[in-house]
Amino acid sequence: MYYKIPSTLFFLIGNLVSLVLHVQSTRTNAKAAFPCDDPPPSSISITTNAPADLTICGSSQWSFDIDYTAGDLYQWKISDPAMGSIVAGKYTPNIEVLFNNVRGKANSVGIIVAITKCKEIKRDTLIIRVANIPDYTIITNAGTICAGEPLNFNITPRPLNYDKLTWGFGDGSTSHQVNAIHSYPNNDSVVQYKPVVTIVNPEGCLATAVSHADSITVNPSPIALLSPAGVITGCGSISNTLTATITNKFTDITNYDWHGPSVSNLPYCTNCSTWDMDQFDDYHVVVEDGNGCKGVSNTVSVVENCNGSNCPEPSLNESRSSILDCGIAQVNIKYKPNKLKITNETWTFPDEAINTRFTTGINATATASFTKPGIYPISYSVEPDGTCLKIFDQTVYVPFIGDMRYEVSCDSGNFYNIVLYDHSLIFPKEEGHIRYIYAYKEDGRAWKTITAPRNAQSARVQLPAANYQLREIIYSNLTPAAPPCTTLVELNLPAKPVAYFEAVSAFKPACVSDVAVHFNNLSYPATGLNYVWEFGDGSTNHQANTDKVFGSDFAGTFYWVTLTAINNYGCISTSGEYVEIMGNENWDGVIKPDIIQTPQSPQPFGKSITLSYYTFIYANPTKFVWYKGNKQLTTEVSSPNFEVTEPGLYWVMGSDQYGCMVPSNPVEVNFTEKSKTTIPP
Repeated sequence: MYYKIPSTLFFLIGNLVSLVLHVQSTRTNAKAAFPCDDPPPSSISITTNAPADLTICGSSQWSFDIDYTAGDLYQWKISDPAMGSIVAGKYTPNIEVLFNNVRGKANSVGIIVAITKCKEIKRDTLIIRVANIPDYTIITNAGTICAGEPLNFNITPRPLNYDKLTWGFGDGSTSHQVNAIHSYPNNDSVVQYKPVVTIVNPEGCLATAVSHADSITVNPSPIALLSPAGVITGCGSISNTLTATITNKFTDITNYDWHGPSVSNLPYCTNCSTWDMDQFDDYHVVVEDGNGCKGVSNTVSVVENCNGSNCPEPSLNESRSSILDCGIAQVNIKYKPNKLKITNETWTFPDEAINTRFTTGINATATASFTKPGIYPISYSVEPDGTCLKIFDQTVYVPFIGDMRYEVSCDSGNFYNIVLYDHSLIFPKEEGHIRYIYAYKEDGRAWKTITAPRNAQSARVQLPAANYQLREIIYSNLTPAAPPCTTLVELNLPAKPVAYFEAVSAFKPACVSDVAVHFNNLSYPATGLNYVWEFGDGSTNHQANTDKVFGSDFAGTFYWVTLTAINNYGCISTSGEYVEIMGNENWDGVIKPDIIQTPQSPQPFGKSITLSYYTFIYANPTKFVWYKGNKQLTTEVSSPNFEVTEPGLYWVMGSDQYGCMVPSNPVEVNFTEKSKTTIPP
């Protein structure tokens, strides 16, 4: 049994030693030879390299310093251990704090320091606000829409200061706008899509936020073919009837809304599938079905062109058009100059034409690319002798423009689910006549066809990790002269994540509050993964490798620590390990052990005093480091005793086999000069 004796009692006992003699004594000044050579300042202040507003992110590390470096003992702590760890310098003037992510939008935590100097204690606290990433929510203006109808996608709260933001609309389309607008493609049936937004490092914090929207239901929209299609020409006057034919009716058409000169529509005209036009201009019709879905027809241009009626020469020899490749059209014009001197020759292209190239002369050729299907006019003008203008008209028919996108999701085992979506643009009269062929090819291997109906606008396949090409070929049974459109995309499917880590510590079990456990991430693959550490105390961290000082007050506590690794396609792997944390049985963090002097000071110079670590409340440490003020006197020693011969303020830092630290109360040691004693005769 140990009994704690107050230190004041030792001072009283030491002063009871006297000589009971009838003597006259003279004694030199026995004041302490120990002054406080560097008294502490009246106040201290914590400084930091954190932002000026003291708002920081979880999963970030910051330095904290004290503006007074001559203290004897520095003791730091975090008011809520779950919110961060002092990973370096806990008993020094400079510390490093690694902050965790905690539940909630933001939390404040105190960084606290206590400095002991000459038995005085100075304290300061700095409040840090740890901001967590918000819970983002996707807001849309509708849950059911029509194909081709623009849909607004918004995020609340609005993300700020992020590295990358990516919308995935569920049909293979993406956007990097915060507030996005997207129109879904037309299909031959009702389709549901699941949009998602991924935000990398939002609010400047190390994390990846993923938010899923409610499913979007897309109804097909009607498609109308306006005929005669293309360009109608006339000279002086024009009269013709335009007819709208529905090529993919899913419900009854409730309205034909005609657009053109002098068009006066009737509200919800269900029997207005034709229109008599008599003016030169552009015409189209908007059709609406019973679901309220609308489709816009092709545009018919009615153009006045007297075709050089006042210029009978030169004469046309040959005029033809063709499709060279997907969206690339060619026109050939051959004419006979009939001994006329040609002074000027010019090709005229529509506004939609891009990448135009041409030659001139009696055998003229022009090519142009188009990004949308349609019937486009291309004309060649010849001016003989500067007297008149001869125009040779031709049209090119672009039946379709191919386009494909894809979505990747994680499947069980080693496979990914890949869905290929057709995003081709089809001229109305080709609807129902387009055929789709999907295939994939692994690096260095042959193409493999993906099984799907030839009229299917999507296809699915399961593939393991590798580098691939995906391919879609579309062609028309109605217009076999049009070459197929081929779309190729590259796809890299990375190896699926395998989460694995090791807990590394100089002490096992590790001491609460004192020992930082390092978590070494050994996950595979080494790149391309996002991480979430969960420490079993409600806190998390997103760093690849991290450290944690656990804050339980109970000895022998086991924490289940998990590491979750996530790749860009949402594949998840989780690994877990128990970490044992020991409570500090050497002190409670408040009442420190004492140092006993044997013999009690003051003692004469030349004598020695043995200092002994003493506690009767706590367990005894196994190692000790002795200090005089802020000067370290020893390395780690196993003896709890230390002999001193100089005055000063002494203290000791104890530690045990778990890394638990315990600083003692300081003790003042004094020495005096020898007494001079005179005995009268």
